Amino acid sequence: MAELYTQEEIDALEMHIDTYFGSYDRVFHELVSPDIHVDICIIPPSEERPYYTLVTQGMGAHCMNVPQELADYKLERAELMIALPPDWLVGNEEEKWYWPIRSLKAAARMVIEQNTWLGWGHSVSLPDSEEDRGMAFSGLLVLSPVAAEEGAGVCALPDGGEVNFYSVLPLYAEELACKCRHDAETLLNRFEQDPDEIQLWPVDVHRKNVCAHFLMGGDGQEGENVPILSEMDVEQMERFEESNGCYFGKMLEYLLDRLRDGVENWRFTEAQARADREVALWYAYACNNLDEYEYYYRVTQWMPDSEQNAGGCGAWYYRYACALVYCGQLEKALHYAEKGVRQEPAYPWGWLQLGKLRAHFGDKTGALECVARGLALEPGDYEFTTLQREIKEGCSIEEMEYHYISPEADRELQLGELVEEGDAKAAAIAGIVCDRKALEEIKALFQAEDWQADCPYCSFHFTVAGTTLEAMFRMNEAALSKLPAALLQTLLKALEDREYHVRTVETGVYRLRAVIFERDHSARLYYEHEETENILAVRILRDDQCLNLPSLSLLDMALMDETQNDEGEKPVLKLYRKNEESFCYAECRVEEDQLVIHTGIVGEAGEETAYPCGDADVCIAMIEEFRGYYAAEGYEEWPEEESYELAVQLPLRRAEEAPFVPEKAELALRDRVRRTLTRTMNALGLGYVDGWDMGRRKDTEFLLILYCTVVDPNLAADALRAALEETEDCSHLQLGVRTPGEERYALLYSADGKETFDL
Repeated sequence: MAELYTQEEIDALEMHIDTYFGSYDRVFHELVSPDIHVDICIIPPSEERPYYTLVTQGMGAHCMNVPQELADYKLERAELMIALPPDWLVGNEEEKWYWPIRSLKAAARMVIEQNTWLGWGHSVSLPDSEEDRGMAFSGLLVLSPVAAEEGAGVCALPDGGEVNFYSVLPLYAEELACKCRHDAETLLNRFEQDPDEIQLWPVDVHRKNVCAHFLMGGDGQEGENVPILSEMDVEQMERFEESNGCYFGKMLEYLLDRLRDGVENWRFTEAQARADREVALWYAYACNNLDEYEYYYRVTQWMPDSEQNAGGCGAWYYRYACALVYCGQLEKALHYAEKGVRQEPAYPWGWLQLGKLRAHFGDKTGALECVARGLALEPGDYEFTTLQREIKEGCSIEEMEYHYISPEADRELQLGELVEEGDAKAAAIAGIVCDRKALEEIKALFQAEDWQADCPYCSFHFTVAGTTLEAMFRMNEAALSKLPAALLQTLLKALEDREYHVRTVETGVYRLRAVIFERDHSARLYYEHEETENILAVRILRDDQCLNLPSLSLLDMALMDETQNDEGEKPVLKLYRKNEESFCYAECRVEEDQLVIHTGIVGEAGEETAYPCGDADVCIAMIEEFRGYYAAEGYEEWPEEESYELAVQLPLRRAEEAPFVPEKAELALRDRVRRTLTRTMNALGLGYVDGWDMGRRKDTEFLLILYCTVVDPNLAADALRAALEETEDCSHLQLGVRTPGEERYALLYSADGKETFDL
């Protein structure tokens, strides 16, 4: 039930507003009031006050959660106000005019939603995007009321209570950062000391930003033009970069962590980070080398924010053009590649990318000129000589991109000796050139409606067996155009059978709502519960060139945490219970036609019980029963932010000058160690393998590193070490741990006595 003023309190408030702020004859009434009823009193401009004054009425019906030490000051109730120019279109619902009303209402309800309070000097953040706000401000500062008359700030209520009136001053993001880093007085001093006279009342949407170039250093000292990335950050990124087997995923993770930390601690804003050229170069370098469509797409979304600072930097244009190529935006890529060689003609790799694009668009002479310019800068370079040959042979841009920089690694790739790497590269290249005819045939096959392309995927609606479904191809149009038509025809034909449109389980009926198609030629059917709107996802796999629709035993819940391990076991749900007495786990997984329940104490082998569940509906019901039973016993999913990351590190061989290409024995070692770690952690309820890297450290040796997400690092370290010592040479084994909230790994164990741990 909404909290409301009494009629006597309303009368007192109206008299106070009329006395100190002016008479009003218009009220913006709130239609829906779930907690408090917030009306906005609109006081028109007058000779005494030549501006609109908007005052909330209703916020003070709620008593805010004021700290106990301030209880004697009667700060529990408040109303807010804002002053607007006399030509403001008050009442116009277009966002550029309506945002002050929306902001007042949001601030009024924030104290309820967050169980907090507002008083002089406090600040409130506004929605994230300017499009949502209709203006450039990012927050509000709470100050004394615009009317400076004595008594204007407090309205006495009939029962002896008080309502405090405050004005709100809109702030730019940098001003809000300064206030949060220091205090309101510091920010107000900047307004007062600014050489330009800045009008604060009424609101001026074009006023100067007094903190426009203001950044905060890591030591909390004020400064101008503090770089986004510190020298230490750059050194760390360069360590990740040290070899062709470098850790691009870790590089990107580190970069984003540093940016997130800087924004959260008000050293800079997100907009400043995205506009920084050095940040953009590292971001694009890491993402492009991950060589997957999603990461190329992220680069195309990131780079435009820093284009204004890209002048003279050929690498910026080269990396942006590369990402555009792999996202199928070839004409735009050509534009930026041409611009890049004009900006920095001495940057050789800009000529390399431009040569490929000119050749693609039929300019063979111009493409060969690019090769000549590149060879003049890099005489005899393998990439340029290879491109020169392929241009003369009339190769496609996909063929030109199917290469490695290293001649030896590229030879193995072309001979088909690097099967896994070749498949991954081919998958990325599939997104470059779209077969328009094939694409239109696929659209016609589905009779697709509401087609949305490359955002980053292709989504649409289609109707089958009288049911309209949402659909998505998790790829861009270029990759989609290369899907086998027969595969899609098989799926559509199967979906015409209404058997696949409804799934009934003990908890109710699920109806088919959406289909998502993956690049590996699998798909997922998404079902929605008729009443609860819970989602069930059923995976459809390829089996001997056809989709295995009739067998629905391979399923998972879309809202559950799923981990696929190397032995084909699939934990569908893993729960933990930790208290002063014990640390226990309970998990269930699907194995063929059985549901296996595994329970025990973390770090100890538990007990397993298998239950027949050949029917998918029965299996779903059993999983939900498992969740409910253990939730009642106090078990819950382990919070990701409380997990530790354990790095298991083994040396491979001494480093050489040649790029790192893993040998068969090293790949076998990786697979063997991964199976051992997965089997051990599953058996003891410790966690799961999260990824691996193979590469060079400090130009001295190649390493194998497996990353594990664990709930107890000490138990996990002891168990994994013991398991590995049974099958592997662990004389140089090292274990590092990264605790929640930390950025770096600390040494946890070293077999050969080393005192530091480096990735």
